[in-house]
Amino acid sequence: MNGLQGRIPHALATAHGTLSATLDEGIKNYEANLRFGNADDVCRAVERFVGAFHQHRGGRDELRRRAMLVETRCGAGGEYEAARAAALQAYRVTPQRLSGSNLTIGGLAEATTTPRYLSEVTREREQIERALQDDALNATPGAREAYRSWVIACREVQREADALEVDGCWWLLHVHESGEHEPTETAEVARAITHSDIGGANLDTMKAAADSLANWAAESRADRFNGIGQTLEALAERLLNPGNSDAIAEADRGFYRPGGEPVEATSDTSTPTKPKRSTERGEGREQSAARGLLSIYTNGLSDDRFEQAAIVLLSVELTLDQKLWKIDAAMPIPSNVSAAKLGKALGKSKTAIQNTSWYIQNRKGERENEIGRRREKHRERGTQPESDFVSDDEE
Repeated sequence: MNGLQGRIPHALATAHGTLSATLDEGIKNYEANLRFGNADDVCRAVERFVGAFHQHRGGRDELRRRAMLVETRCGAGGEYEAARAAALQAYRVTPQRLSGSNLTIGGLAEATTTPRYLSEVTREREQIERALQDDALNATPGAREAYRSWVIACREVQREADALEVDGCWWLLHVHESGEHEPTETAEVARAITHSDIGGANLDTMKAAADSLANWAAESRADRFNGIGQTLEALAERLLNPGNSDAIAEADRGFYRPGGEPVEATSDTSTPTKPKRSTERGEGREQSAARGLLSIYTNGLSDDRFEQAAIVLLSVELTLDQKLWKIDAAMPIPSNVSAAKLGKALGKSKTAIQNTSWYIQNRKGERENEIGRRREKHRERGTQPESDFVSDDEE
């Protein structure tokens, strides 16, 4: 998973690497003698990884969604529960019929808890399929079809859960929660099992889940950058080349709307649109080009700063003054960027920029200090001052 370096935040990449190494050690020991002696290390590594993953945007909700997916899909109101109820209603097992497939079906009917793990759904589907191989269900019209529908519902849950490594996510979530101040009973059970030798059977699924979550974080971060990259590029172009009417028109047309509201590029044939990225390699080149352009403006700040500034830029809740303060904190605005240029970049008037507390504090005082310094230098040289400080009044 070294390929994740640079694609996810450093803290998450480090926590993921530590967890992977710790789980590998436990898996190796468990495979050798059905025991693993690093349960404490595993729990600490899980807590660090999940804590770092929670800091990723949407990470907390994504982990819980995955961990609880089977229970959610198999709960009341879902297709699985409806299929299960219909099947059991179509064929009720009487005490006189408890033999062969009837015994299997009877066991399914007696289940009182909703499945929580993918392994439970898999085992249940296999039991139903074994029962379908017997002629017992033929005794009641419609029973076989009802049980087949139950199998299909199980497969749908399996298909979604398997792709998301839900069992491993369940263990990661609850082991992490067991370290909280007032852990739930489920979390305490999860930690107790993890500290026992039988907990070694879950290490593989926990590792697969950690890898899947780390990849999700990398992909979601890349998608977010793709979404904001065009806006950032347009912002940089506006600031660096305010006279470039083509760039400004393209930015306004589909990739940045004054006031901070992103919009989709129009498909209207009367308005040219930016070509779509066709390959991963091309997409990478455009991202690198955007970063290169932005590095001129940001003096080489990290991608995380780009994202912070873009989030602020796209916000519809922040005021103009709040946006300026937050953008300046993430990506310091150069002193030669005037109120007029900032107004063009943010879709506001020069006067609106000049009336903000950010401008009053950062630009007026700065201009006075700069003019004073230059006049003093010219006075020492005995020459006439020449103002090369951009004045908002001269634009």
